[in-house]
Amino acid sequence: MFLSDSCTTNNWIEIEAPRGSIVQVEADGKQWKMLATTDPGFAVSQPSSVHIGLGDIAIVDKITVHIPYVGIAQLNGPIQARRRIRVQGQ
Repeated sequence: MFLSDSCTTNNWIEIEAPRGSIVQVEADGKQWKMLATTDPGFAVSQPSSVHIGLGDIAIVDKITVHIPYVGIAQLNGPIQARRRIRVQGQ
């Protein structure tokens, strides 16, 4: 059983993207790169997404998503943290 008392006071960004996409987030001179997957752990399934904790960083400068067999989707900031973004590959 998992219990969450509430959302953390730290900043985060969540990007839902096609399975197998490489998601790159740039903010405050830092860079995160993660694989969007539907199976983040043992016996778990979820929409294909990445969740990145940003700590004190409140603004994202750029999000780049490399979608397999489709190409690259890019969103330039400023992008406010504490939000969910969906990228669709067609």
